[in-house]
Amino acid sequence: MEGAIWRRWYTGESTCGEFYLGSTQECVTLERPWMGGANTPDLAAIPEGRYRVQMYKSPSFGMWLPKLMDVPGRSDILMHAGNWAKDVKGCIALGMGHGVDYISGSQAACGIVIPKIRAAVDLANGLWITVKRVGE
Repeated sequence: MEGAIWRRWYTGESTCGEFYLGSTQECVTLERPWMGGANTPDLAAIPEGRYRVQMYKSPSFGMWLPKLMDVPGRSDILMHAGNWAKDVKGCIALGMGHGVDYISGSQAACGIVIPKIRAAVDLANGLWITVKRVGE
C-alpha cells in the first residue's frame, strides 16, 4: 500500500502537513522545520523520499509505533503523539488539526491512525510512505 505525507505549511519552528493512506487523508502531521534540504538530525525535518514502514516496539514510548526505514543519515524515525516540534526530535507527530507550530488531538489521531498503519504494514507488499513538500 502507498501512503504519503504532503508537507504544506512551514515556519522557522515547524513543518505541518497531511498524512494519507491511499487517497484518504487520515490526519495532519507535525515535524521539525524544513531547513532547505539540510539533513540535521534532531533539528530539521527528514529528507523527502519514499520510505518503507515497519512497526517497531519503542522502548521510549513502551508501545508499537510506525517506523520509517532507511531514512538517509537518520535512525528511529517514528510516527507518534506530540503537539509541538520540540516533541518530535526528527520524528513525525500525528494530529487531528493544526495551527501555527502546533497540532491538536494527537493522542486521538494516534489511536485512530496507527492501527490503520499497522494493518497496511501487514499487507503482502507492506506500506511505503512518500514524503514530499507541496507548498510553501
